[in-house]
Amino acid sequence: MELDPRTFILAVTVVASVIAVVFFIFARNFPEPIKGFRVWAIALLVGVAAAAMMGSRGVIPDAYSIVLGNALYPISIALMIAAISIFNNDLIPWKIPWLCVAIVLFGMTYSLGEENGVVIRVHVGSWTNIVLLGLAIWTLLKRLDEKQLRMGVYFTCASFTLTTVIALARIITYIGWGGGYVDLLNENSLQKVYVVSQCLNMLLVSVGFGIMGQEKLVESYYALATSDALTGLRNRRHFLNVAEQEIQRAERYQRNASLLLIDIDHFKAINDIHGPETGDNVIKDIAEVMRESFREIDIHGRYEGGKFIALLPETHRAGAEVIAERIRVVLHMRRVEYNGGEVCYGASFGIAQLQPGMSLDQLITQANHALYQAKDNGRNRVETFSVETVSSTWPEYS
Repeated sequence: MELDPRTFILAVTVVASVIAVVFFIFARNFPEPIKGFRVWAIALLVGVAAAAMMGSRGVIPDAYSIVLGNALYPISIALMIAAISIFNNDLIPWKIPWLCVAIVLFGMTYSLGEENGVVIRVHVGSWTNIVLLGLAIWTLLKRLDEKQLRMGVYFTCASFTLTTVIALARIITYIGWGGGYVDLLNENSLQKVYVVSQCLNMLLVSVGFGIMGQEKLVESYYALATSDALTGLRNRRHFLNVAEQEIQRAERYQRNASLLLIDIDHFKAINDIHGPETGDNVIKDIAEVMRESFREIDIHGRYEGGKFIALLPETHRAGAEVIAERIRVVLHMRRVEYNGGEVCYGASFGIAQLQPGMSLDQLITQANHALYQAKDNGRNRVETFSVETVSSTWPEYS
């Protein structure tokens, strides 16, 4: 049996309702950084209400099926835009969506008493939807990180784009190709294509948003496993994994590399005197300096406690000394606020240069020798490893 537009619309509302329930479950179970699924679920339910009203044309009064039904559809898209904005931690662009909703309400109400009411409804509904769909695409793409594959964003954008093309094709077909203006539930073949494709694409954009959530969930777990919770820098394990690969590359191609250890001076005293919260703020402050001071190719992270580490590829020890001294001066001038006051701090630096056949552990051991020499020599200074600086408490590198 051939599926008429009314039956198809009502069938899609059932599927959309199920997806909305799934998204409510996502909103409940996803971690805090992943937001927007509750709003998207509400958008789907509003879309379900719109489709149910428009699909009931001739059964319920036109004020509900035409005016309210057509007004709920752009509200549904507006809520999807809001969900995307919340997902991306952006401000929600409410002005354009609510303007479109107002235009639809006025246009649909005006069309009820007009002889060419269908023409008005097609243009008002299609053009406002095109504007909203374009805004949805822009909201998706403006925060896209081009360095990473975002399949969910691409899928959702493609679905929104296809929906926009279909809305444009509807207008062009009726105006330019003599298709004629017909009501939404007309058995016209072009109208059937429009209704079916519009309904399916609204489901597809929801699938795309779900993919976006799954991708962000994977990212959050990866960040949890590889990043230091306090600073956002690489944690010790992730640093060692990445640095080990760089050491192997430097060994293979006989390239220079230097390792830098940074230890906050008197860090225990800062915690004891000013409190652990102030100590945490000092750690976050030095992490910010590290982000601003190192090159993109440099590998850096938090090693433990108040100690930080950095591997500098393509860098001789003289170059590492210049970088370390620059950071030391910056840190010495920093001030961290606490309870209405300020605390200043400094750091000691130990440097070691990669030698042929040296492992990462050996390189770190050498940098530790130099770091402790900096502590012994008065702190707030930079020392570079040499055999002469090895303390008797440290085994000599062989």
